[in-house]
Amino acid sequence: MHNVTNAGDSDEGKRATEGSTRAPQPKDEEFPVMPTADEAAAQRPGANAPKLVHYSFWLWIGTGVFAVFGAGLAFTAKEAMIEQAVNRNRNARVTPEQIADGANTLLWSLLIGSLILAALYALFGYKAREGTRSARTTLAVLTVITVLFQFFFGSIIGLFSALLAVVALVLLFMPSTRDYFPRPNRL
Repeated sequence: MHNVTNAGDSDEGKRATEGSTRAPQPKDEEFPVMPTADEAAAQRPGANAPKLVHYSFWLWIGTGVFAVFGAGLAFTAKEAMIEQAVNRNRNARVTPEQIADGANTLLWSLLIGSLILAALYALFGYKAREGTRSARTTLAVLTVITVLFQFFFGSIIGLFSALLAVVALVLLFMPSTRDYFPRPNRL
């Protein structure tokens, strides 16, 4: 039969632990407890947002995607756009190469602008989902700019993107979502 000893049971172990200056171990209650997955999900920003605010967030993402898609799709019509501009040109000092360069600059500017707009929609849509009132206001301003731009210069895809922005904005201002955006404290 084997005698099993635990650490500290021997005479040497007892002497080593009696004179030890180790700090006392904290009790289990002092250690933080990790939340469960459901508890962590409930604590993340925007988790308690009304459903309409969540729908609005995804519509903002869709608005950005369609804006970028529409700007990218404009590159497929570049040659026709240049040809039409050359045919309409009545100024002899403007060459077809200058028109082509201008069209290229315009298309790249539209693509970069739509990428920036999509990033702003995603950022402020996320902040609105967290309940930030100023994000909702910023999205309203961006929507007005988008609708005006698409009305005068847009394509069908751009107009659809503007329609998504209007719907997403209306969802943020519905009566069931107003209480989610706290009013600023007035002095």
